[in-house]
Formats: sequence, C-alpha cells, structure tokens
Amino acid sequence: MGLMTADRAQPEPGPAQIVLLLALMSLLPLVGAQFGHGNQVEQLPIVARLVDPSAMAGDFYTDHAAGFGPRIYYARVLAWLHGVLPMPVIMHGLMCLFAFVLGGVTYLGARQIVGAGVMGGLLAAALAITNGSFSLGLAGYLRFDSFQPANIAIALALGGVVLMFAGRPWLAVIGFAAAAMMHPLIGVEIAAIAFAAIGVTRLISLGDQTLVRALAPLIGAGLAFGAAIWLFWVWPAPAPEGVPLSDAAFFDILIRFRAPHHYLGSEFYRRSWVEAGLFVATTLIILVWLTRRSDMPNGTGLAVICLIVLATCAASLWFTDVQHSRVWATAQVFRMLMVVKWVGFLLLSRLVADLYAKDRTLALACALMLLLASADAQPYAIVVVLVAMLAATLVRRLLAGQAAGVVIWLGLGLGVVLSAALAWRYGIPVQSLRGVLAFALIALVLLPWLRRGLVLAVILGLTAPAVSIVLRPAGTSYSWLDHQDAAAQIARQAGQLSPEGAIWAVPPDQERFRLLSGRGVVVSFTAIPFDDAGLGNWHQRLEALYGPFSKNGFGALQEMRAAHRANTEWIATAQGYGATHAVLYADTPWDGPMLYENEKFKAVALGAP
Repeated sequence: MGLMTADRAQPEPGPAQIVLLLALMSLLPLVGAQFGHGNQVEQLPIVARLVDPSAMAGDFYTDHAAGFGPRIYYARVLAWLHGVLPMPVIMHGLMCLFAFVLGGVTYLGARQIVGAGVMGGLLAAALAITNGSFSLGLAGYLRFDSFQPANIAIALALGGVVLMFAGRPWLAVIGFAAAAMMHPLIGVEIAAIAFAAIGVTRLISLGDQTLVRALAPLIGAGLAFGAAIWLFWVWPAPAPEGVPLSDAAFFDILIRFRAPHHYLGSEFYRRSWVEAGLFVATTLIILVWLTRRSDMPNGTGLAVICLIVLATCAASLWFTDVQHSRVWATAQVFRMLMVVKWVGFLLLSRLVADLYAKDRTLALACALMLLLASADAQPYAIVVVLVAMLAATLVRRLLAGQAAGVVIWLGLGLGVVLSAALAWRYGIPVQSLRGVLAFALIALVLLPWLRRGLVLAVILGLTAPAVSIVLRPAGTSYSWLDHQDAAAQIARQAGQLSPEGAIWAVPPDQERFRLLSGRGVVVSFTAIPFDDAGLGNWHQRLEALYGPFSKNGFGALQEMRAAHRANTEWIATAQGYGATHAVLYADTPWDGPMLYENEKFKAVALGAP
C-alpha cells in the first residue's frame, strides 16, 4: 500500500494506551501555566480569609467577597486542600486533573456522540486540552491557563452533556450539580442547554412512544437538578444588605463601566466576531455534511444545541445591549459559545477520523494544522483544512499515480506552513507548542511503528514540568516567589514595612498587592464584589479617588492610572476610607516620609487625615 493509504489491518491502541495518552496530555497545560494571575487574584483572597480570618484585615474587597457568593464553594474546597498542600501545588495539580477530565469527556463525546474513531477521539481531546480557539467576549474558553472555578465546572458540565446523550439524565444531574457548585452560571446554563436539546430531540423522534414516557425521565432529572440548585444557592443565601441597586445603576456600574468587553456584544473586538462567525459557520457546514452523507448519530441533538446557543446570543444583543436587562446581562450567554466550540471540536474530529480510515497521511497533516494554529488562528486553520481535503480529492480525480502524490505532499506542506503563519499572526505560542506536543503523543500511539516508543511518551510527559519551566513566557509563574517585577517587590516590602491591619491605597491595577503583601487595599479596579452593596461601594470609591471618568472599561482604567500618577490630591479621600499607607509611582511628587522605592514605585506612610 502507498504512503497515502491507511493500513486497516493495523490494530488500534487499547484502552490502557488511550488512558495513558490522555494522562500525558493533561500535563501539557503546565507549559505556560499561570499562578497568581487573572481571576485568581479575585479568588485567592477569599481562600486566604477562610484559612485565616485575620488575613488582609480591613481589605475592602475581601471583607465583601468572603461571604456567601458565587465563589464560596470553590474557595472552601481550596481552603480545605490548603491544610494539606501549598497553594501552587493545589492549583497546578487541579489544573492537570481537570484537564484530564476534560480530555476524557471530550474523547468519549467524540466516540459516542458523533461516532468518531479512536484517532478522532484523541484529536478532539487534544484540541480541548491545548487550544483556546476564538475569544469572543474574552470568556468562552473550554479551559483557562490561570486555573479557576470554570476549569472544573466546564469539564464536569460537559461530562453531564455526554451522559445526557447516552440516555443517563440522572447521572448527568450529578455532573451538572457539581459544576454549578463551582460556577453557578456555567453549570446551570450548560445543563439547561443539554436538557432542552435532548428534550427537543425526543419530541422530534417520538415515534410510538407516548409524550409522557419520552419526557418523564428528563422532567424528573430536571426537577432533581433544580432542587440541587435551590439547596446550594437559594436556601443558604443571606438576605441582601442595604438597599439593592436599581437595574439601571447595576448596568451602569458592572456592565457598562467595569466590563463592557465581557458583557456587551457591541463592544467585542470586530476581528473576534469574524473569527467566531467563521468557526460557527464551518461547524454547521461540517454538521450538515456529516449528517447527510454518513451514519453520524445525534446530528439533530447537536444542531439543536448550536441553535439554542446562537439564538440566546442573538437575544442577548437585544436584551443586554439595547434593553439593558440585568437578568440577560448577568447570564453572560456569550460564554456559552464554549459549547458550540466543543461541538465543533467533536465534528472536526469525526471528519478527520473518517479521513484517517482512508488516507492516514492526509488526516495526520490536517490534525497537525488544527493543533498548530492555536487560539484566534484556529478558525482560519479550519478553512485551510477543509480546502486541503477538497483539493486532495480533486487532485486524485485529475491526476494519477505519483504525480497526484507529489502534488498532495506539496499541498500538505503548504497547508502546515500556512497554519504556522496563522499561529504566528493570531495564535498564542504556548498553545501552539502544546498542540505540537499533543500531536507527537497522538502519533506515538496511532502509528504502529512508533507505538513501541510509548515509553518515550511517558518520559516526555514526566519532563513536561521541566520543559514548561524552561519555555514558559514572561509573566507566567509557579509560586508567589516567581513574581519578581517592580509591583511585586513593592507589595512584599509593604507587607514587611507596615503593621498588620494597615490599609494601602495602590495603583488601581496592582491586583496582586493584597495577596503578596498580606495587607488590605482601599480599592482596586480588577477586584469587584458581586453583592449590590459591595458593587455600589466599589464604584463610589473609584469615583471619589479618581473620577469623574469619560471612558469605560480599560479606557477608564487608563484614566485612573493617570490620576493616580499625576498628583497626590486623591490621598485625603483615600485616608477617609481608612488608608494609612500608599504606593505611588516613582515620578509622582511626594514630600512626606518614604518607606521604600524601586525603579517604578515608592511606598509611603500617610500622616493623620
């Protein structure tokens, strides 16, 4: 047989080899893993307060956020684990564990939901573990490099989706409920999508079954899930403090001022819209193609899932951006595009797996293109892959023998180069590196002449942490001690030079300060409480210190930085909020006592207000 033809007599890898491969893939996120970045700076203060009630005493954010709220169960789990292990070990261990869960769930989804072969299941798992794909709204990822509750919730909720398609709604409730404990929005919304999709599918294919018999298991499981949500989130919730914010005030503060890039579709980057649209369009094209020409199961259910997500996103544009609905805004339905992304990975895996049964080399080249073009580059790479498949078919019809093989090889080489160029232009290097390593692992397992080298894969997996330490880009870290920039230095010095209970006024984007110093902060732009009283107080403090603002989101943050740097007129206001110390920029004029200074900042003690 030629190089371009699959040898069907070759035995497929066994379950043990597949589990080992998924375990090795789950170590790849250590390459470029982050600790103490992103949303962790909002979550870890809650953990610190649960571990030590005196931690960061007087810190405005922690005082509000450490009560009952959407992060409380996640924080309790981490606080319990912190009694056994250091926090960086916990974070990176959980990252690998739930990368394995996500990979396993995606592998099973590819095999059971869309009927892909082993190769397709492994490719889908690799895409889910290593690739963020498009970033519409900067939130719709399947996993995050800075480990957070969503990493757990997404993996568990997608496991519930697989169980729903397998006809096990009662078991699915366990996955959905556990996901909702970690992240109520993700757990509840993915569960609702899955129940609706399976319900519509059963209605469409009702046949001789009665309506009650077809829907009774779904209704019973849905009621059980609703009871779990009431038990976790409704029953223990305390009465709100103070006067609730009006819907208009809530929208102005959280949606328009703090995070329009997350909530308002009209504020999303235009290129992100193009990339998301390209991904959704190619996903639907592949779905229609596979459903019409093959025996792919569950096509209707997957189509309903995609239509539900797309319809709710379209509705959100109206109800959030135009009507300013608080309910629709807080639902953040655009993040549910992660489910469409997951469906797209499953369908891509089926497409490549079908090709692998006929043309191993072409299929592996397509898999490499998909894994190489990471993040925002991937939607473009999908088009490259589809064009490569179509072109190979046309070449074989127009040319014969070695000429066809040469042209196809040259075309595949061009496709890989183009995917690499897309990754360079739009991708994330760390994700592309993970994708290439995942491809190498898949090749080791799939190709019989390499399968004996599985020991090499084990060695590669065991050395992944070392590789990640060497190759990780600036800004990623593995412990608090790895934070070595000027802001981290000033925070550590502040903890040593001020007494416990000291309250610091710091530049609005110094999000790690409270954790590195162990001291309270007057207010910061990034850390916001979710209760109405805390949210209103947060905005009031920023306005009092640095306002009024002419911009929103990141533009407002730039205005705050400028105001903090320009002068010290805001200090009297900060003292009114209890500030005893402050971090100033190095070039900000200051005549009072100075505690410490580096090239960018200086720590000062404030006098009597």
